Amino acid sequence: MRKRKPTHPGAILRDDVFPTLNITLDKFAKDLVITPQELNDLLAELTPISVILAIRIGALCGNGPNLWLKMQSNFDSWDGY
Repeated sequence: MRKRKPTHPGAILRDDVFPTLNITLDKFAKDLVITPQELNDLLAELTPISVILAIRIGALCGNGPNLWLKMQSNFDSWDGY
């Protein structure tokens, strides 16, 4: 059993992925086909990663959608969603 809450995938994007891209938040949002506000909400861990967004993030990062969906599922399961 886990002793710590899983990390929200938005935190991974914010802390690990976005800094390596060397692009603006507006460009990142445009690449993900979402608004800058939607991206800000995701990076602030206020919204979940949807299937379509997982596909887009996975394509942009080159790691596919499953990792992102699994992270979101683990995060949601912790809170009982």
